[in-house]
Amino acid sequence: MLHSEISFKRSLSFKKILHQLLTKYENKDYDSVIKLAAENKKILEGSVVALNFLACSYIKLNLNKDAILNLKSALKLDSSFQDSYTNMSKVLYQLGNIDESNKMLEKANYCNLLKKKNVERITERISLKEVTDGDFETIKLLFDIGDWWEARNSIESYVKNIGNNALLKSLYGFCLFKTGLSKEGINLLINVLENDFDTDLIAETLLIIALLEDRQFLKAQKYILEKKLDTKPNTIFKEILGILNIFLNDYSIALDLITQINDKQIDSNYHNLFKVLILFLGEQFDQALSILNKLDHSKLIHKRNFGIEIISKNAFVYLIVKILKMNIWKIKNVKLPIILDFLGQYLISLKEIDLAIETFEKSQKIISSDSKNQKLAELYFIKSDWEKAIKHVKIILKNKNTITNDKKELREILSKSLLNLHKIKINMEKLDPFQTNKSVIDQNKLMTHFCPGICVFFTADLYGGGIRLENDYIKFVKERYGQVESLFEWCAGPGFLGYSMLANEITKKLCLADINPKAVKYANKTHKENMLGKDVSIYLSDNMDEVPKHEKFDLVIGNPPHFGGNKDFFSGIDRKGWDEDWKIHEKFFSQIGSYLKPNGRLCIMEWENPSVIGSSTKNTFSQMIEENGLVIEETIDCKLVPDHYYLIVKKSN
Repeated sequence: MLHSEISFKRSLSFKKILHQLLTKYENKDYDSVIKLAAENKKILEGSVVALNFLACSYIKLNLNKDAILNLKSALKLDSSFQDSYTNMSKVLYQLGNIDESNKMLEKANYCNLLKKKNVERITERISLKEVTDGDFETIKLLFDIGDWWEARNSIESYVKNIGNNALLKSLYGFCLFKTGLSKEGINLLINVLENDFDTDLIAETLLIIALLEDRQFLKAQKYILEKKLDTKPNTIFKEILGILNIFLNDYSIALDLITQINDKQIDSNYHNLFKVLILFLGEQFDQALSILNKLDHSKLIHKRNFGIEIISKNAFVYLIVKILKMNIWKIKNVKLPIILDFLGQYLISLKEIDLAIETFEKSQKIISSDSKNQKLAELYFIKSDWEKAIKHVKIILKNKNTITNDKKELREILSKSLLNLHKIKINMEKLDPFQTNKSVIDQNKLMTHFCPGICVFFTADLYGGGIRLENDYIKFVKERYGQVESLFEWCAGPGFLGYSMLANEITKKLCLADINPKAVKYANKTHKENMLGKDVSIYLSDNMDEVPKHEKFDLVIGNPPHFGGNKDFFSGIDRKGWDEDWKIHEKFFSQIGSYLKPNGRLCIMEWENPSVIGSSTKNTFSQMIEENGLVIEETIDCKLVPDHYYLIVKKSN
């Protein structure tokens, strides 16, 4: 996505936040883009770029209405910004509005045409104002983070005649190259070299880098040799020439030139990594492995100036791609995975996710391991390939011999992948426990709810308010009881509260029970899909009738039916919301005592609203509780959800 016309006077904090948005977007972490933008709303106010990042993230999450709102705001701010039209075209196409989509695409193409026509006119009419060291520091920062549009616009914003300053002209030429005008940018750099001499090194470096990125390898090589740039005291051109020979497949010459460089800023790791790759291509595995073992893996990210870092990265990637195409991967050579795993990890550091996946997949086929499956799960998650991420996590969790300290991280990947695979945006106003079967929501449509490490499955007709109560309930239980060994959710439904307690590590073991077969079906689906194993037991039961006597609990929670009058507010809904004459409560209190551990507690969420017929009060259940050897320890109002309170009960003895 292209960057917008943003004022040079923007603060550096704005630029850094914008760069963070770019990084998160490139890593396909679209939820984090939305969250970061919301957290920095004031700083990003009026930014066409931020609005487009937000819009594209919403598009990726299929939240098209939100995307359109942001794009409309962007176009209102700047009606000449090409990307706003391009992204609007995409979202309209997804919505099936093909005619309007095509109109937006035409406007995007028109903006692009105007931009190209303006380049020559801009470079002619801009004249130099006074440029401070701080201005150059800002441009350097923008170059370092690769924010080419911002750098280009920053130069344009305070330079009236760019031809009067060779340094700015060189930088501007490279910005043109990086923002899609490769021919114009290269010509401008050549123009600087032909007419100015005070910035030869900068212009020459930028020109060679541009030629290499444009894959004009022979032209770049010819220029270096004709100008004898490789003989200059500065080693940069010798290094560039070495890298250039990699792209020309002259590996021995490349290695010779690179290893000749005597530059204190470049550690031996840098050269040895090239050696490993070139030896591997020559199938000299023992030698490659010998050098690999000497590498300091903590120093494989080589922070160089922006240009060399780009082309050296491209060279490494070029060699690794050739390695992956070699016909050696069917050989069961135990040395190959060691090198492949190293290369995969290195590719991750270069953010080459697709190649890293290919590398680990090849290694996995030779020798499988949990660590490789976890790495693949993480990479597929970054790529938003939810099914493959789930597949690799499940391979690990199914392995009975798995020894890993990262189960929490694995469950996070699994649950988020399940959530995204079945993602449905829940409108809590429509998902209301008081809805009838005439609800605007399809009562049988599969829905998901995310707890940290668990994705809960349900349908709208099973929703009894558990999600709305969840945050207050978790906070209350955690502060009052800490972590318990075993927890039971009474009237569990699909298990919103119970699973959230397990996910937040409030309990080690969870038991769920409900009388509704459909609720139990979805509770079991959550259990199965999240691979929760023996940590969870689920029973189809009228109160405690079918719960085995061996089950004993430290804590019992629940969000039971809250209406005890003679009117059923929930007729026509598969879920029970009505407890006629409080018979469900009465039976529960008569049974639960034998399931409590000696110091066990009931912490039940109840509802009190005197204006509603059938509502309970804090004294409604006193008699039935005391008749069964239990006692009310305390009643405490719920802080976040009005009219609700916690009924705390313990054994009377």
